[in-house]
Amino acid sequence: MSRESSKALVVASALLTCPPDASAFNSASTGTDGDFSPVTSVEVALPPGGIFNFRSINIPAGVTVTFRRNAANTPVVWLVAGDAFIGGVVRLDGSTSPATGRAGDGSLLDDGDPGTGGPGAGDGGRGGEASSGRLGGFGLGPGGGGGGVLGQYFPFDTLGPSCGGGGGHATVGAGGNAGPPRVGSASGDSYGNDHGLPLLGGSGGGGGASGERFKGSGGGGGGGAILIAASGTVTIAGQVSARGGGAGATDDEGDVAAGGGGSGGFVRIVATRLIGAGVIDARGSVGGSARLATPQGIVVCTGGQGSHGRVRLEAETLGFTGSTPGLTASIAIPGTLFIDGRPAIRLVSIGDITVPTAPTGRGDVTLPPGGSDTVSVVIETVGVPVGTVLRLRLVPAVGPLRVAESLPSTGTVSSARATATIDVPTGQSTLTASATYSVPVALGAALSRYAGGHHVKGVSLTTTLGGAGHVNVDLITAGGTLVPANIAALRLLSTTGARSPHSAH
Repeated sequence: MSRESSKALVVASALLTCPPDASAFNSASTGTDGDFSPVTSVEVALPPGGIFNFRSINIPAGVTVTFRRNAANTPVVWLVAGDAFIGGVVRLDGSTSPATGRAGDGSLLDDGDPGTGGPGAGDGGRGGEASSGRLGGFGLGPGGGGGGVLGQYFPFDTLGPSCGGGGGHATVGAGGNAGPPRVGSASGDSYGNDHGLPLLGGSGGGGGASGERFKGSGGGGGGGAILIAASGTVTIAGQVSARGGGAGATDDEGDVAAGGGGSGGFVRIVATRLIGAGVIDARGSVGGSARLATPQGIVVCTGGQGSHGRVRLEAETLGFTGSTPGLTASIAIPGTLFIDGRPAIRLVSIGDITVPTAPTGRGDVTLPPGGSDTVSVVIETVGVPVGTVLRLRLVPAVGPLRVAESLPSTGTVSSARATATIDVPTGQSTLTASATYSVPVALGAALSRYAGGHHVKGVSLTTTLGGAGHVNVDLITAGGTLVPANIAALRLLSTTGARSPHSAH
């Protein structure tokens, strides 16, 4: 978006409101959405909350079910009162970005566009533009891959572009690279936990740096997230796919870099009985590859591989004999579907504009043209010690990311606010917030059982692109390692609260 129009901010907020735990496993489906029995392939439009209450599900072989993301980009939740049979394909894959330059379709209008994430996942980063410093954009989501940068090809004084980094999820993504000396883009961070609480999709790969004439290739979109919870039997005879998307082709022997691959999503299935010999796929995608013409000859630039996502299978009787390619599924008895009361953080206002309580993830706030580049942002926390310094992270569509810290928060543990200022470039940007705080020694000792026996000194919260209901929570060990908070740790945090007035850095 140009300066003459406005600045647009995509807001990622996180204040979770979910159904309460049940005393024993039950899908809690009301059945109000009836039986889901498509006879031909269908695209399902997600309702505002992403939740369906079915009586039963029957997807026969030869039928593919895809999804149209809702405004808040929530994951898919299928609650089923009876049985669910999946003989066809349930697809939540991120898309591949368009090919760029002479490798494209002849139209330059889609050059540099990112791949779109599946429901609950982040889009890829935009390809770089020559008019904007040539840097690729960062992928979206908590593990978005870094955008392609410019490296120097020794011994020449010629800058060459690098490919985008892969999105992270269960592990870090792979960094993108250029030719010698392999100055490349950053890999995406790991995040989330094996329990799927919260249920987070994959993250986008970073966009490749541009050439002098053509835009870089966009990054691949992250794989989506789905929870299938049935009171009866779930049969997976076909396929459930939440794969990350790849990066489009670039010029052969040109000067355009490719994007990184999107990371895989999350597939969680909870049932009394789980059977079948089908496939549950949450792999990340490989990044794109480009042959770059440099003064020293042709060098190869490779976009980073997106991390694999997660698969979790919970059943009282587990008879599933199918495959989960590239990863090992987490296995458990049926557990909690949702959890409430965790520490939370959300964006309240940007400039003079109030952020929607249920942000859409796209164009939530549009700043008027002609205003100051520096804006004030108000952030609210719940369950976080008063006096905590919060951090903002702004990812422009193209160019380097920007970070800023707030003044210490004021208020109470149950409701505190802090203000930060940050420079906002022209065009669309994505804004997220995070908080890092210490915990009392006694609580840290109690949390150590959920961190491999290591003493826990603090907690880290980060908003994600999942509408109003998602925040990533990590425990910080005394050695500085981040350990995803599991359901037991979240319950302990929600019941004890945070009482220390000091921030952990």
